[in-house]
Amino acid sequence: MVRQRVMQGETMRYAATWAVGIGLIATAAGCGNGDSLGTNPTIAMTSSKSALAIAQGASDNLRATITRAGGYNGAVAIVAEGIPTGVTATVSNVATSGTTTAGTITLAVGSTVTPGAYTVTVRASGTGVTDATVSLALTVTLGPSIRLSTRPATLPILQGANATTTVTIVRTNFTGAVALTLEGAPAGVTGVFAAASAADATSVLTITVGATAVTGPYPLTIRGAGTGIADATTSFVLTVGVTSYTLGAITPNPISISQGANAAVTVLIARTNFTGTVDLTLEGMPAGLTGAFVPAAVTANSSSLNLSVGAAVPAAPYTLTVRGVSTGQADQTATFVVSVTTVISGGNTSLGYSDCSAATTPVWLAYQDGTSRIWTPVRDDRPLQLRPPGEHGVPDGRFRPARGPAPGPAVPQVSKRIAMGRSRSTRAKITCSITVIGTATNVPAGPHTQPQ
Repeated sequence: MVRQRVMQGETMRYAATWAVGIGLIATAAGCGNGDSLGTNPTIAMTSSKSALAIAQGASDNLRATITRAGGYNGAVAIVAEGIPTGVTATVSNVATSGTTTAGTITLAVGSTVTPGAYTVTVRASGTGVTDATVSLALTVTLGPSIRLSTRPATLPILQGANATTTVTIVRTNFTGAVALTLEGAPAGVTGVFAAASAADATSVLTITVGATAVTGPYPLTIRGAGTGIADATTSFVLTVGVTSYTLGAITPNPISISQGANAAVTVLIARTNFTGTVDLTLEGMPAGLTGAFVPAAVTANSSSLNLSVGAAVPAAPYTLTVRGVSTGQADQTATFVVSVTTVISGGNTSLGYSDCSAATTPVWLAYQDGTSRIWTPVRDDRPLQLRPPGEHGVPDGRFRPARGPAPGPAVPQVSKRIAMGRSRSTRAKITCSITVIGTATNVPAGPHTQPQ
């Protein structure tokens, strides 16, 4: 405890001073103590308040009055005892009237003073007089402040998505607006508060993650600021998760389609935390080849691509591209090959062998169509050309490699003919069933045997 006093001279001066948290009111100084009649000199002190409740960072005051009696005109020192660390006091507005001197004592409580109840004794003392005291109950309360919190501590959001979290504002002796801001957000991540300057106890924060935001955990900070209070913060972790899709396998690949025919392939979509719609388109088609997706706007994991090949599309392999487009996602592509083949008898036909012994299973098979003299092998690597023997029946095995026009008149053919053999030179007839599978304009129903 530090004591402070102001000494008075013989000129009846009045003074007030303050130092180290102690208030001092000085009384008038006279020529002596007591009076000629022998009255005992005394001092008395009163306070306008017996209790003060002051919040951290705030202040309050009281009016102290000293009354002299018995002819006492000496100096009076005022000492405050029991003031906690961080509390300061000042004296102002000192006024004297007759034997009474009054002044205002202001107590200022620092923001770090420990809240609690304190008893402060204000003591007035002078030479030759008994001390006068008053007790003051000082209650230090929490100062105006805010505290922020948010739940959950970790907020997972996928690329291209958004989520909300509620910020709770706990107020202590503060009713003003709180300005909220989000700090630490990475590129592609934004946060919007429903009430950026909240006067309420909560505010909803909506966080939006762009489709290109880099995945991973990010510690974010929410800051709250208000007039006359210290900023408050709370933190949480934003976890950005990947969301994507790719175009998977296209089956079958390659696919063979005859001129004038149709076929379908299946396009698979592989999704990773992605539920958006994927719009499919087909690129790279030659004139006369078209494709239609069912569905074209895909919300599931696959789509059927129906392909249609015009009769005039040249026979050749074509590499086509399927492109997937979805909002917020990079385009995805996948390629496959369509082999356009020449039409044979107006349709697709498969030939199957049966009832053949190991010794008589054909090593080659050829067919002839319409009025053409060309024999096309099914189980050989070069087209064969018939040297017609003159009959209009099925050839008996006399074939040679196609090296130019064969002599002799063309053999008119009005339906598809089938020939087979064990070697190029054999004349032996082979009896073996050939089953025609599928539909062809000029192919009679099987089974067929050689000769027909």
